[in-house]
Amino acid sequence: MRVTVEYFGPAREVAGVGSEVIERHSSPHTPCAERSVQSLICQIAKERGGRFAMLLLTDDKLSRSLVLAVNDRQVSADEETELHDGDVVTIIPPVSGGA
Repeated sequence: MRVTVEYFGPAREVAGVGSEVIERHSSPHTPCAERSVQSLICQIAKERGGRFAMLLLTDDKLSRSLVLAVNDRQVSADEETELHDGDVVTIIPPVSGGA
């Protein structure tokens, strides 16, 4: 399965890229939880570690303050949302600052 992951705000800065294509191997027998957007983002965050993981994870789970979308439809960080080949995942972490 090929999924495009788009990063915005601080996630883009920390990732060093605006988007990337991720290949995940799955089959119809792979449990839904392992094919979910939540699982994918946790995997990416843990692999990159450091500031990236700190930005996206809280206690090894997705931060509830993240805004996530799959194919322009907002999804919850708490619920498992199954991914399909060709999906586009958007990650928008909270943004702070100002004058």
